[in-house]
Amino acid sequence: MIDLPPANLDAERAVLGAALITREAARWLANNLEARHFYADRHRNVFKAIVSLVADNEIVDFSSVSDRMGTVSLADFGGRKAVMDLTSAVATADAVEYNGREVLRNFYDREMINLSIIVAQSTRAQDAEARDKALEKMREISRSRDGVGSGHVVTFDQAIEAAISEFDRGPGHLIPTGIEAIDRIITGLDDGDLMVVAGRPGAGKTVTGLNMGVNMAAAGKRVAFFSGEMKAAQIINRVLSSQSGVDHWRLRARKFEAGQVRKILDGVEPLRGIPLAFFDKSRPNLRDIASFSDSYKADVVIVDYLTQCDLPKAEAYRLRVAEFMTRLKALGRDTNRRTILMAQLNRLTDREPDRRPVLSDLSESGSIEQCVDFALFIYQAQEEKNKEDSMAEFIIAKGRGTAVGVAEVAWHRPTMRLGNRVPGPSAAQTEPVRDFKLASAGEESDGLEF
Repeated sequence: MIDLPPANLDAERAVLGAALITREAARWLANNLEARHFYADRHRNVFKAIVSLVADNEIVDFSSVSDRMGTVSLADFGGRKAVMDLTSAVATADAVEYNGREVLRNFYDREMINLSIIVAQSTRAQDAEARDKALEKMREISRSRDGVGSGHVVTFDQAIEAAISEFDRGPGHLIPTGIEAIDRIITGLDDGDLMVVAGRPGAGKTVTGLNMGVNMAAAGKRVAFFSGEMKAAQIINRVLSSQSGVDHWRLRARKFEAGQVRKILDGVEPLRGIPLAFFDKSRPNLRDIASFSDSYKADVVIVDYLTQCDLPKAEAYRLRVAEFMTRLKALGRDTNRRTILMAQLNRLTDREPDRRPVLSDLSESGSIEQCVDFALFIYQAQEEKNKEDSMAEFIIAKGRGTAVGVAEVAWHRPTMRLGNRVPGPSAAQTEPVRDFKLASAGEESDGLEF
């Protein structure tokens, strides 16, 4: 016995027959299905004829469809009578959506089987890219397999109602970065937002991503942190240093003065239990990002950083970056996750070290700029770089739907502490998320600072 691929030929005939009965059904068919969704080649030929007639604003009936199919396709289908017989396959044209969903569900089942075969047969290292693409496609299908009319098509009135219903929620859907100077400009990250934080080597990209991640996790958001460069224990030393005020070099060298170990332990205690998890693997790829973020049920994904990721295969580097950015953005949009990506500025900026960066300074700037909702550049003037206590500028060069501008943020180099210093005893009362920072006497913080 030979197992045939999943298909419902009766549903295919019914949905085509409905299109021959009413113009509304024909339009629905043209707007919601594609030729590849049909299992039978002969049904695909009828579908193409119907879509062609709808596009030309012509009448759709058995006669016009027969004429549009052409002699060969019509003969293969069984002639004009066979086309006319399609109308008997459906009791009413109102069932077009039901039968259309059935056609689409069977198509998705066939696709899942084919993709599963690709995954099962991808045992060699050189097959990894094909396997990753197949797994990503399977994820996409699993989100869409309920078929047409399941939320992908939204009318204008539905969009208005959805937007108005959001007004009562207030700003609660936005997730602040926890760095007040930045949040005053961008207000926070919305569902599906992608932010790139870029700077020269050593500018503080990891410190910035970690700062934002800990702030968000301290506010109760689940954060998945991907670092292809450093192990989790190395990254967490930055938290320990900034929280305790003990210089980072001492943690790295394990050379402490009396009482400093206790100071470190006490400093990090308020952060124990925050929902932040590290994916501790060099060169994570898109499949790693998707899989771990799903399993951890992350609200926020932080990727440190672009060139440390295993990019999709392509002939040119710019194409690899473009594919990665497109898929990363789509992943965030489909899951409503906020994504923060660290990236390098191109090396040409080293020739002008005191020039503030612009969007074109991003490596492969076109591929990145078109995908991101926010672009932040870390900049420090030459005279600030050698100071223990200095100021860094976060240049918001792109903000989709928000303002752009410059956020000035304090930077304490020995402890890798990043964040504005807000004097006065009332600061912590107005910014409850920022209570975690251990401040010395007479100081208050606007955020977890690194």
